[in-house]
Amino acid sequence: MARKIIKFGGSVLKGIPRIEKVITIIQQYQIPVVLVVSAFNGITDQLESVLNHLQESVIPPFIGNLRQQHFDIIQHFIQDRTQQAVVFKELENRLGDLEKWLQGAIYIDDIPPFIRDRVLCFGEKLASLVLTAILNTRHLPFKELLPETAGFITDGTFGNAIANLNAIRNNLHNKIEPTTSYTVPGFYGISPDNKVTVFGRGGSDYTAGILASCLLADSVDLWKDVNGFMSADPDLILNPVPIRKLTYQEAAELAYFGAGILHPHTVDPVIPHNIPIRIYNINTNRDIAFPESQISASEVISNGVIKSISSTDNVAILRLFGGDIGKKPGIIARISGLLHQANINITSIITSQTTINFLFTIDQFIKAKKIVAAEPLLFIEEIVCRTNISLIAVVGSGLMVKKGIISRISGVLAFNDINVEMICQGASDVAAYFIVKKEDKMAAVRAIHSEFFEAKTNLKQQTDVTHPFYKKEGNYVSS
Repeated sequence: MARKIIKFGGSVLKGIPRIEKVITIIQQYQIPVVLVVSAFNGITDQLESVLNHLQESVIPPFIGNLRQQHFDIIQHFIQDRTQQAVVFKELENRLGDLEKWLQGAIYIDDIPPFIRDRVLCFGEKLASLVLTAILNTRHLPFKELLPETAGFITDGTFGNAIANLNAIRNNLHNKIEPTTSYTVPGFYGISPDNKVTVFGRGGSDYTAGILASCLLADSVDLWKDVNGFMSADPDLILNPVPIRKLTYQEAAELAYFGAGILHPHTVDPVIPHNIPIRIYNINTNRDIAFPESQISASEVISNGVIKSISSTDNVAILRLFGGDIGKKPGIIARISGLLHQANINITSIITSQTTINFLFTIDQFIKAKKIVAAEPLLFIEEIVCRTNISLIAVVGSGLMVKKGIISRISGVLAFNDINVEMICQGASDVAAYFIVKKEDKMAAVRAIHSEFFEAKTNLKQQTDVTHPFYKKEGNYVSS
């Protein structure tokens, strides 16, 4: 029997009223389903904070605070004392396990990646335990299935793991009963040598996609507290336009280049099986028949071609100069090989006759800079680092077919006195990106959005300084 995969994010699991909404939504689905859960709102942040400020004295009050937060939820929803005692006992077991890992880090005076990932996954494990118990008291029979029990095998990369779909599919075959509903903590899997490896922030989306692929689900339903995909970030744009339909490629590019609504790897597992991903807003929509956005293989080209603009400051460039560096065979392969050995991911590479530009996320850039600078590479005369930059991606099917799109974007940026430091198009059929100075990002996004989604008025006249964005420190109105 095909089933739906339902995922509730941490921002949705915020307080008693939201959890009541979650229960109401689950009751709409035809059993069996698989429920993927994130940690309760704020718990992962608390786990990261204790790791970043780890001392012997902070552990007892931290564990006590976690205990109380989850006890309060259990006591509200489960009145039967016997049932409470069963859940409390397992909660204490998991909190005790968490405390041991924290104490272990104190003992070795270090927090290696395998301990960090192990600690960070506890938010999901605690939420999964509590929600399973609550659903069972509401006559919604669910079994908890932990990734370590289910055989959720990954490639073993700490902090940003990739699932081994074939291994997971084979393991789930013997774990999943056809008529049973399950609760699965998202965000993490297990390395081949049985260490916890997390999928990165937002990784519960990816867990849902993995399960959908391995179980050949009908759909992946992601419940969040935002209105699906929009034409731009609502924190930057006054009146963003909702996007009802996107292709897998469009959604993947937007997520990859900064749209935080979706984990970048979520679509990868479902593409071969054409399983739709549906996004809902728990605040405004509790009807599963009407998602805010739907991601599938169906291509819908909008009138202006551009569907959405995403942006990120989490980007840096390592620029290598040399006389004929772009013509010398093996240079890119040599550098890429060094970075691969260090498990460093390259976001993009752009070359010319005298320059090779490597684009990284900030954390990868810091590691890459040290490796490249330490290596004696022929033909490299100078290495320049660019960090005060932002990447703006424009995404839409037909982008590489429709004439004049890139020139329109370049023109409106020039009109608003915004210099484009780098342009890349053609790497994807549905996306192009522009590198600008970080201080120009807001004005650039607004200018492009105005060109494709708003009435043609002077951008400077549209700026509303009462919008919350302008009240944030460091933001300003372009003049």
